[in-house]
Amino acid sequence: MSGAKGVEIHDIFGASQPLTKLIETAGQAIGEWYKPIGVKRMAKAKTAELQIIGEALGDNIHLPTKYDDGKLTMSTQDFEELAKRTGNRLMYQELRKQQNIESIVELAGAELEKEETVSDEPVDPDWTIRFFNSVEDVSNEEMQKLWGRVLAGEVKRPESFSIRTLEILKNMSQAEAMIFQKLASYCLVTRKDICLSSDTNLLREHGLAYIDILNTEDCGLLQSQSGMVLIMNFKNESSFYIHNKSVLGHISPANEETKRFDLPVYRLTGSGEELYNIIKSSPNNSYFLDFWKHIRKKEKNLKVSVHKIEAFYYDGRAKYFPPDILPPQDDHTEVTS
Repeated sequence: MSGAKGVEIHDIFGASQPLTKLIETAGQAIGEWYKPIGVKRMAKAKTAELQIIGEALGDNIHLPTKYDDGKLTMSTQDFEELAKRTGNRLMYQELRKQQNIESIVELAGAELEKEETVSDEPVDPDWTIRFFNSVEDVSNEEMQKLWGRVLAGEVKRPESFSIRTLEILKNMSQAEAMIFQKLASYCLVTRKDICLSSDTNLLREHGLAYIDILNTEDCGLLQSQSGMVLIMNFKNESSFYIHNKSVLGHISPANEETKRFDLPVYRLTGSGEELYNIIKSSPNNSYFLDFWKHIRKKEKNLKVSVHKIEAFYYDGRAKYFPPDILPPQDDHTEVTS
């Protein structure tokens, strides 16, 4: 950064391990020791530069040429002017790319400020280069936030996001990202899977159209083939639970004859699961309660109760409050915990 004096990392971040690792990771791709303390100052300066260059390009959009005797010619002076405009255009593009990169690094830093420690394992250099090559043209603010959370998540725990996920995200529009954010609020989560009930009628009643499902599949985030089921085998487990980050459905057999329960679903792909874990989506509890009311009414061989989640454990298990919040039905015995 021009004119900047040497600044130690601990002067900027108080020796924060997560942010120190972010600086080192960004430096692998940016090619210099990155100092986020200057990001805002640099962004303001670049905004002024971009405006000046943009105005210059706007004033020189026509190429002076001469057509004579079947030949298109350009004078030396004209060529020099063209070269100057070309240089301005390239500089404008590179400034925009650098500004996009630094904005995303700054957003990743804001995410990591909440963390006290991160994995000591370094981020793979090839992943880092692919990441920064992917984000240099991302200027949309909402997409920058999403990319910032991806970078923060990879710094926190390397191999959280695959190269395939970077490619999918690179090719996604903001509108497609918004559709996935919406779909995520309907997802059902187990200790092994993240999926969506294939009961499209109930989903539609709660505002998720089938076209949203198809669009998410086209992006490579969902598998909507028919025939996929979530198997709950009561021979191996006495009960199962499925949650939506906020509320938990608890399922167990109502009698000894019930050995398993198969729930038809659409599964998120690996990339879909990776992005689900960082996307800002509020669970649709209204849908979730109606979903379990439907299951409890239809599946007489199951005991079903729904509870508010109190906390999650590191191994994926959930701690929940005992009261069953699912309204009782006359044709089914209410389950209490």
